[in-house]
Amino acid sequence: MSRSVRLSGFSEDVDWRPLVLFGEPPAELVCVFCGVISVPTLPLSSGKHACRVCRAQISRTVCSQQDVPVDEVEKVMKMKSSCINAVSGCEFNGTLTEQEFHYSDSCGYHTTSCPRCSKVVLHKNLWKHFSSQCEDYVQLSASASKEGGRECAVGSVASNGVASEVCEASLHPQQALISSYMKRCFAGVDANNKKLNAALVQLAKISM
Repeated sequence: MSRSVRLSGFSEDVDWRPLVLFGEPPAELVCVFCGVISVPTLPLSSGKHACRVCRAQISRTVCSQQDVPVDEVEKVMKMKSSCINAVSGCEFNGTLTEQEFHYSDSCGYHTTSCPRCSKVVLHKNLWKHFSSQCEDYVQLSASASKEGGRECAVGSVASNGVASEVCEASLHPQQALISSYMKRCFAGVDANNKKLNAALVQLAKISM
């Protein structure tokens, strides 16, 4: 049986990310209130367990931390899950321990926002997206555009060639560099268009 869950207290690579876990985790690590698989959990008088956040909300004083058996934690880390980027098209399935390395080092389905049109695209397809004038490789659904494929078209680009202004300060340095480069390119195109229009106007006057 598989279901979407959240983890807390395991590692920064898997904590609080939506994970589809295959199998049932140890009941001692599942918060009875929020369902988060948490390390540590705190025992309740009913015999159930709660995460620290929920326990603090039902009692102003949080009881002492319960020692979590190492084998229970290892049991969770050995459970299989789909990749965090499954929604973007990644088909990798592996243990949570394997997920840590896969997500950080080898997953090819991380997404980013295009600095030109603000649409979401796979990072590996960003330059192809640029080359298509922001028409292709846009992530609009759970099925990702595959390598070399074209997912679907994006909406019309604004008349000045830039769909929206991008705050340079909020962008990753590499994105800011790309954004600056693309803006210069479109500025050059606009300048050439103005010169061409002026020449056509002059030609029309001469012909009259």
